[in-house]
Amino acid sequence: MQVAIPFQNFESKNIYISQRTENTVVAGGGFYRVMYCGREGTVLGIPVLISVDVPATDSSGLQSSYENACDNTLDKITFLMNSIYEVWKHGRDNEKTFSVGRASCVNLIKQAVQKAFDVKLPKNNIQYNFLFKCSGVYDTHSEAGITYRFSFVNHQ
Repeated sequence: MQVAIPFQNFESKNIYISQRTENTVVAGGGFYRVMYCGREGTVLGIPVLISVDVPATDSSGLQSSYENACDNTLDKITFLMNSIYEVWKHGRDNEKTFSVGRASCVNLIKQAVQKAFDVKLPKNNIQYNFLFKCSGVYDTHSEAGITYRFSFVNHQ
């Protein structure tokens, strides 16, 4: 069964961070699994359904609709990543740098939004759904980051 939290229902108070384990990818690094615990139950990872409303457009407005969908999605992902990082950082004495990785986010978003537009062009008002799934937080000696997947959901 697939479970996802609608973006508008996401609450950072429901995020829980596990104990640090050795990062098998980065020598000397650590990895912290995340869980989301709500009234409905506990989910390993944080799967969030991001819905983006796109108004009907003709070919002249397609680029603008595409850019707005990308910007809207990036804002939501940035909010989610910062929320997860703030929970992870709470109570830790660290000076590690954290960046959302906007360049890689933008590329993933553009690919997913392009796929959405390829599947269904917005001839009528439409809602595109994307899945953001965070599996954890990693850290090294100098930085911390979020591990996640992002994809277009083309079924309901």
